[in-house]
Amino acid sequence: EEKENNGTITIAAPLDVEVYQDNLYMGIAPVTYGKTAGEHTITLRKTGYITRSYTINVEDDKQDVTYAFPDLEAEGGTSTAGTVNGNTVSGNTVSGNTVSGNTVSGNTVSGNNAP
Repeated sequence: EEKENNGTITIAAPLDVEVYQDNLYMGIAPVTYGKTAGEHTITLRKTGYITRSYTINVEDDKQDVTYAFPDLEAEGGTSTAGTVNGNTVSGNTVSGNTVSGNTVSGNTVSGNNAP
């Protein structure tokens, strides 16, 4: 005899992302899997996109539940060139440069002029 049905969780959106619950791979969205009550971390990953994690609280109500999360943002999109963390940049003038695909962290830059 199969264990009783506690309901399912469906991650409906965004489409075609890898879905992890508590760091366990569940499948590619849309994906449906067995529901376990409690607090869980849902992580959404897709190559070329910024990984996002969400905390959900799952009720022990044996009901099926569906979640839809915002679309992932592309890495290095129009607003950013690469990944930048923990930087302070001020007073710079930069022109005529093309920068893409860089990862920069932990820098402090001030008062520079780059022609």
